[in-house]
Amino acid sequence: MDLRETGTGVDEESHWYFQAKQIPLLRYFSRCSETMSGKLSILDVGAGSGFFSHGLLTKFNDLIDSVTLVDTGYDADGVSTDHGHNIIRTRSLPDRISASFILFMDVLEHIEDDAYFLADVRKRGQGLNYFFATVPAFTSLWSGHDEFLGHRRRYTRSSLSAVLEAKGFSVNRTYYLYASIFPVVYLVRRLRRESARSGSDLKPASAAVNSLLKVVLGLEHRMAPLNRFFGLTCVAEGVMTC
Repeated sequence: MDLRETGTGVDEESHWYFQAKQIPLLRYFSRCSETMSGKLSILDVGAGSGFFSHGLLTKFNDLIDSVTLVDTGYDADGVSTDHGHNIIRTRSLPDRISASFILFMDVLEHIEDDAYFLADVRKRGQGLNYFFATVPAFTSLWSGHDEFLGHRRRYTRSSLSAVLEAKGFSVNRTYYLYASIFPVVYLVRRLRRESARSGSDLKPASAAVNSLLKVVLGLEHRMAPLNRFFGLTCVAEGVMTC
């Protein structure tokens, strides 16, 4: 979760949005771990609360060597413990990135020069590293939610692939998430565009609505890699070799 949204009352461990988003992440990590002879280190860039890294530790604890959470919003560097691992929290990227699974979970859209940032990440890399990136999709969905979170842009599959590949990241596939609720979100944002104020769209949901959306999106996101057409979030999976 973005640190700006920690006061929304949303519980990441049960909210439909986060539970659905981690499905393709967990699937991709599982595939990557099968190709490695050793353990993978987690580098969570723009980690916020660290929810997605925690999810990886919960499911793949024995396959993970170390975890580093990077976020400029942290008050100070520190170390905590999760599933027997020391979790490093820091405001800056490590000097060396090796045998790592890199998370860019809704972070690139916050960075003024995303290309420069990606180049900086890659120059720290050594050997083979994997990455999983998510970004908000389609400029037509721009709203007060983006302004509240400090977004600079929204992406398409082609624009996300272009900036990654231009800086030496090899993109294996791109696709969209949350297609099943795209029409409703698009319509609501278009209707309220003129009067919308800056603020997060992420809200707690009733138990019934939350359960329904988890089922619907859970089914959708298991087939999401087939969706090349539309959604609220764009995903890129690939490798960074140096």
